[in-house]
Amino acid sequence: MIKQTQLVQAAQSALSAWEGWNGLGVAGRAQLLQHFVAQLAQEQASMAQWQIDQALRLIDAPLEMQGPTGESNLLSTSGRGLYIIAGDQRSSETAMVGQLVAALISGNVVLLAPDASQNGFCRDLLRQLSAGSCPAAVAQLLEGAESVLQLSLCPSLAGIACVCDDDTARELNRQLCSRDGVLVQLVAETDAAGLSLIGSEQYLYRFITEQVCSTNTTAVGGNATLLELGSLAE
Repeated sequence: MIKQTQLVQAAQSALSAWEGWNGLGVAGRAQLLQHFVAQLAQEQASMAQWQIDQALRLIDAPLEMQGPTGESNLLSTSGRGLYIIAGDQRSSETAMVGQLVAALISGNVVLLAPDASQNGFCRDLLRQLSAGSCPAAVAQLLEGAESVLQLSLCPSLAGIACVCDDDTARELNRQLCSRDGVLVQLVAETDAAGLSLIGSEQYLYRFITEQVCSTNTTAVGGNATLLELGSLAE
């Protein structure tokens, strides 16, 4: 059984690597993860490559948006922070790889909490990640959890991605909603056989947050009249 002190220490260790990993950007992380993908079995490699390709297509380049007053708005994405990736007896190795790569390519750090039968496989995954030049702290193994529900107590948590049944997903969602502070994202794959969520184009959006940089260009031709609305004395 995992003690609360172990969860705290594991969270702190992973989060110490988050800023540097997130700062690499999608393209920088993809370059490092390609070494990891090359060492995987075919089905797992296909899943990992799918997540990387989707990230490069959907969240790599910032999106320019013109504002109503002439300002320039640049929309980009960032990882949310620390994710726990968990699985039960139904969770396949392909599912574990898909969740891991989706979280990492999006800019997050990860604690892997697999079913006990997958501990050996996950140790190999982490060795392969380090061999591919990924910092060791960005993905770490968390052994001994009694259930994914216990892991919801982890501090500084941004999200949990797991393979589970519908009942567990509902109970986990209730527990996460009862936490104080920032809302914790739940990414529950309930289709253990088909992996319809993990294999979807929208999956990566569960691991990111959006940020906007706004540049005021009204002094060089923007609509200053709109900015002035409401500023005149009655």
